[in-house]
Amino acid sequence: MIASLGDIVFEVNDDHVRTFSGMTYSTGARYATHNRIGGKPLLEFAGQDIETLSMTIKLSAFHGLNPRREMRKINDTLRDGIPLRLVIGKTQFGKYRWVITKATNKLEHIDNKGNILSITVTLSLSSYFKR
Repeated sequence: MIASLGDIVFEVNDDHVRTFSGMTYSTGARYATHNRIGGKPLLEFAGQDIETLSMTIKLSAFHGLNPRREMRKINDTLRDGIPLRLVIGKTQFGKYRWVITKATNKLEHIDNKGNILSITVTLSLSSYFKR
């Protein structure tokens, strides 16, 4: 296992290849600006901003996967709003769980019978803080 996002396992073996690439991670802080008459504004730290992450996943029948079923599983997870643990190697990535906020599905190859042979999925995730 290379990594996992909830029950989506990224791995390479004799049967199939499911990996991600181009992962970007962003974190930030929020600041309030207080205007002052005759002086420069003051910044006040207001807290952490939501962490975001994006990655691209290639789903290919040529790599032993059923692209349509894999895409459906990802889209169902997004629609259900399920917070997911992201593990890379053996370590949890991020302090909190993640929710999929957007999945962009690019259908790359379709055969002459209408079967989807490969899909490139770009996922956008945000950190999920429990109340």
